[in-house]
Amino acid sequence: MPPNSSRSSGNSTNWTDPLKAKKIQNPSSTNSSKRWHWMYILFRETKNNWYSIAALLSTIYSRHLDVEARPVKFGEIKNFPPDETVVAYSFMSFDLEVVKEEVVQLKKQGYTLIAGGPHASADPEGCLGMGFDHVFIGDGEENILRFLMGERERIFDGISKRVNLNHYPPFLPSKGIYMPIEITRGCPFSCAYCQTPSLAGKQVRHRDVDVIIHYAKLGVEKNRKLARFIAPNSFGYGSRNGVTPNVEKIEELLYGLKKVGVEEIYFGTFPSEVRPESVTDEVLKVVKKYVKNRSIVIGAQSGSDRVLKM
Repeated sequence: MPPNSSRSSGNSTNWTDPLKAKKIQNPSSTNSSKRWHWMYILFRETKNNWYSIAALLSTIYSRHLDVEARPVKFGEIKNFPPDETVVAYSFMSFDLEVVKEEVVQLKKQGYTLIAGGPHASADPEGCLGMGFDHVFIGDGEENILRFLMGERERIFDGISKRVNLNHYPPFLPSKGIYMPIEITRGCPFSCAYCQTPSLAGKQVRHRDVDVIIHYAKLGVEKNRKLARFIAPNSFGYGSRNGVTPNVEKIEELLYGLKKVGVEEIYFGTFPSEVRPESVTDEVLKVVKKYVKNRSIVIGAQSGSDRVLKM
């Protein structure tokens, strides 16, 4: 089963009808002279950004804020009142031209627009110049909450202050939101073609085993008995440097998942590939006992020792 099959369809989720919702009084902020007034935050969904949207939706709904958050296609945005709606984009650079066209249309209609994700983190000033009202760089969970509680910054900085993954849910079964569980964020390497170290930081951060098991159990209770993960290097889970396998911690995780009823575990496959430096006989022996996949995915940067040493 491909990882995106864990995405719950918007049609099955109990989103509020915007035409039937009642006006909500929202808190003011000491950082803004304007009272926060939005009823809706719409996440513009594309084929590439569901994992980011799912994480932010889970964060927002876990805090029980007085706002309706949902994923939408571009054509659905017009059904929401511009003065009560903020539209959020999380996008990559190859989406830029499409995003530009949509921003022009939405600004003419009076919507407030915010941007995050890989492109916005790489070029926040460019996004502001494009027409976005606020830009979020790096980690987004804490800053999206600050924004919804009324704080106002042109650029919300999630790079200099990183989040603790344990403080935010990886998905939210109560809303039918599922995705692979992010177990590690950050990467200590500096591959020229990859933005992960600057987007997520070079210091690796791991979600604790008990937190992962807790949410996996919630999924099992909703008959979600398959587990996939997001990690820059799954065999580096639990290690201080993100490279040297912490075999005991990996086994604690995999054993705990089986104990709470997870029937299929995919570990070391997309989107939790492994680094070649982390593949050892010991870690392979442990992983093989628990996982469904019979192979692992290794990112081969180059077959040239000379290039690898550059």
